[in-house]
Amino acid sequence: MVVGIDFQMPGGSYQSDPDYVLPENYPAKYVKKVVARGREMTFRPVHPGDNDLMIRLYSAFSKQTIFHRFFTSARIPPSKLSRFTNIDYVRHMAIVSEETKDGAPMITGSARYNTPKDEEGTAEMAIVIGDPWQGNGIGTALLNYLLIVARDCGFKSVYGLVHYDNSAMVKTFEAVRAGGVPYHTADTGTELKFILNLEDPVPIFAFNYVE
Repeated sequence: MVVGIDFQMPGGSYQSDPDYVLPENYPAKYVKKVVARGREMTFRPVHPGDNDLMIRLYSAFSKQTIFHRFFTSARIPPSKLSRFTNIDYVRHMAIVSEETKDGAPMITGSARYNTPKDEEGTAEMAIVIGDPWQGNGIGTALLNYLLIVARDCGFKSVYGLVHYDNSAMVKTFEAVRAGGVPYHTADTGTELKFILNLEDPVPIFAFNYVE
């Protein structure tokens, strides 16, 4: 069943640093308070003020998580992480899941898409959840929300590259398809390519909005 999408902004803060001034083009309409499997969190676009929170997220990655996300076992130096928070919100979008622990914000995962050079209407996407928070449905909910945002921004399709042994990500895509988002796969010889069609309205199935 296709559900109507409401992008009204909920109450509450979406700045990890209250003294940080958001970019003028920050798409605040994509900030949402959600509940996924009983966990309350905020989905919102990332911004440059999130650098420290992203460093903490990436420090929580195991070697396997790093390999599945970046196809390399090498850790990214903290000084290089700014490229994941400085985005244009047009060709490059990133949605993070944020929770609060002991009164302080923490980012538990990130889903993003980036438009390949010389391509229009499609984008490459990737998703990663910190090891302490994996297995809680956050990845499926984040992916679903990223698809909603991508479609709202005019994309007709997105695709993700998944390593053969990344069974968790394969199950995430299968859950999205079960929710009504069609896809097909291609074997590139080194990984599986999941291509998701966004032509039809994307259903909301993985989470509920907090009233």
